[in-house]
Amino acid sequence: MRKAPNSESVQESMMGRALVAVFGFAGIVACGGSNADKPIASMPAYPDAKDAKAEKATTETTSAPAKKDPKSICAGASADVKVSLETRVPRSLDEADKPGSGSVSSRNAKGTYSMADLQALEKKNAWEELLMHAEDVAPAQRNAGWEKLVTKAATGYMQQLSGDTTAYEGIFTSQALVTRYPHLQKEKEFMAKREEAGKKAADRCLQDAYRGDHCLDLMKDFLKTPGTSPEAGFAFGKITRLRQNHYVAVPFFKWALDQKKDAAMCGDEDLRLAVVAGLGLPPDYENAAGARHLATTCWEQLKPVVEKELTAEPSGYNRDNMCAVLKAKGAL
Repeated sequence: MRKAPNSESVQESMMGRALVAVFGFAGIVACGGSNADKPIASMPAYPDAKDAKAEKATTETTSAPAKKDPKSICAGASADVKVSLETRVPRSLDEADKPGSGSVSSRNAKGTYSMADLQALEKKNAWEELLMHAEDVAPAQRNAGWEKLVTKAATGYMQQLSGDTTAYEGIFTSQALVTRYPHLQKEKEFMAKREEAGKKAADRCLQDAYRGDHCLDLMKDFLKTPGTSPEAGFAFGKITRLRQNHYVAVPFFKWALDQKKDAAMCGDEDLRLAVVAGLGLPPDYENAAGARHLATTCWEQLKPVVEKELTAEPSGYNRDNMCAVLKAKGAL
């Protein structure tokens, strides 16, 4: 289970090094169960060589000629598999963050910082301390100058987190920052630094996790922040395709293409591998539905791929998924 950001203070949810202990690599590395060894007696025996030859000869003489054209292959495909350009986005990507689940404030009864104090911290590039005390300034005094200070501090702090050894912390910190200070969503430099840290964090997380479920959840949560670019989701897809089974990348590619249809994205090799893998899954699987959605969205680029894969694997899940795509596009 992921922990929600602490609602008591920006200091605790953003800057505290407890994040490292809670969400550090030791915490995200999930241990999979070991496979029990099967007794030798339960293992299937290899067929006798003579029997294998006889079976092959019988098969060759009795089997019907292979169907090679998509229309003939799809005649036997399941008619229940549907393709819609409005395939549901996975729930964890579809639900918007709801700010205000708890008030976080760094105001305290003793020694509150003034605007002059924050400006002094700005000159020293003391971004962490500045963010810790930004809300010491009363709401009525938080003018454009105050927002500028917060933006500069948040951007500088994200830059500090973009190093390989600490970038994973940036995911959680940035989520707290954009939730508490919505104006950051419109600051291009901050959002760019946030995405840079997020990509490094995702790659490192997936490298160090035995199973990537926790990492994938964090990446999906990252994309829920308004203002996150399609390129960030697409980058997550490429990272996931490299580090996980190809089809696991489908939701990230789908999210990116749903934000902005881009011919260059549609022609990407990692996307192609993810779609082909997804089309080989049982049709009712979420990643199979996502792969069909991508195949229809990127039809111009993926049509030759779908037709080639269909004739190579003219049966089973591949046939059902790919034929559904061809039917939806009027290609049969």
